[in-house]
Amino acid sequence: MQTAMHYIDQLKSGTVTSVHVDVKTKHSNCGQKKLTVSVKKINSLLGIEVPAAKMTEILTSLNFGAKLDGDELNLTVPAYREDIDGFPDIAEEIIRFYGYDNIDGTFLPSATITNGGYNEEQKAENKLKNMLVGKGLYEISTYSFFSVKDLDMLHYPEDCAERKAIKILNPISEELSIMRATLAPSMINTVVRNLRRGNMQGKLFELAKVYLPEELPLKNFPKERKRLCISAWGKSDFFEVKGVVECVSSLINASFEFEPAEKSFLHPGMTAKISCDGEEIGYMGVLAPTVATELAIDRAVVIAELDYEELKKHAQPFRYVPVPKFAEVTRDLALVCERNITCGEIEKEIYAACKYVTDVSLFDIYIGAQVGNGKKSMAFNITFTPKDEPIEDKVDGFVKKILNNLKFKLGIELR
Repeated sequence: MQTAMHYIDQLKSGTVTSVHVDVKTKHSNCGQKKLTVSVKKINSLLGIEVPAAKMTEILTSLNFGAKLDGDELNLTVPAYREDIDGFPDIAEEIIRFYGYDNIDGTFLPSATITNGGYNEEQKAENKLKNMLVGKGLYEISTYSFFSVKDLDMLHYPEDCAERKAIKILNPISEELSIMRATLAPSMINTVVRNLRRGNMQGKLFELAKVYLPEELPLKNFPKERKRLCISAWGKSDFFEVKGVVECVSSLINASFEFEPAEKSFLHPGMTAKISCDGEEIGYMGVLAPTVATELAIDRAVVIAELDYEELKKHAQPFRYVPVPKFAEVTRDLALVCERNITCGEIEKEIYAACKYVTDVSLFDIYIGAQVGNGKKSMAFNITFTPKDEPIEDKVDGFVKKILNNLKFKLGIELR
């Protein structure tokens, strides 16, 4: 290279400059990067004390022009080391040759050791899932998004909250174009898929998140709330699913109330709003015949959806209650009431009338000429549990008080 430059200069074929580049090794003396790093910062990053002289020796051997000035290392970075950008890169070069075995393993100052296992929320979810599996349900896991067509399939009104969903800018496909605000379409699609594959009966559940935007278009992250969706078809009916929902209430030591309601895709006479402590937490019902016909479903499909976040709010701790020293007493009451009065309303008033009532169970319903037009007979088994003294001689008084309360509040008579 030097000889070639000499001849060019002698023959006046060009002007030789002080800058040169070797095209074979890419070595150059042009544009070399200057870098100043702190010895203290390098040692702080490595967590050990590497002598400054040793750093200088290592960097010099790597073709870095290294000069030590107190705590600072003034470096000239080789042109071919384009990966060197700051002191972390220099620290990496130093420890590579100084030896990783010189680094002692230590914990971070704020690090703590914890036992492995589930946290309390995970334990609660697993307890719920295990209970549902014990009732014969299978867990499913569906996509977090679906299509506007799925909302149309269930006849959701145009102005309903479920249609205020987040649209995905780059969806995988049109069928997965919006974030779900309800679990019902995903569950119904799963039921339809099973029926078309020959599974004529089944029970499913899903515990998953829905995504609720505060406003559209999005300005903040949406609220993520967990919902529990339960469905059954084939041999299962409305009351079996209602029993599963009541098992959920027993699991959290709460009491659910069921009231007639309407839902766009559910049977108008077999739909219920589910409440807890006066607050609505979900719904359940049988798939409407019109929707079932459109989906070519020839059997009843029952679905329930509960707000899991609200369930957690209403959960109560279980408290130990000693086994009563005295025997429980039961009474059967056949009551005549208006047909529009629900079982839940009657049970609520029975519990309110007597603090010794611990269980109320409906075991018979009769509608006919013997009880009058527009009337029905409902028979209940009531359990009275004593506390600190026997109550056999007081039960008749309890029954009388219950009947007076039912007549005053609901106009109910003893049959």
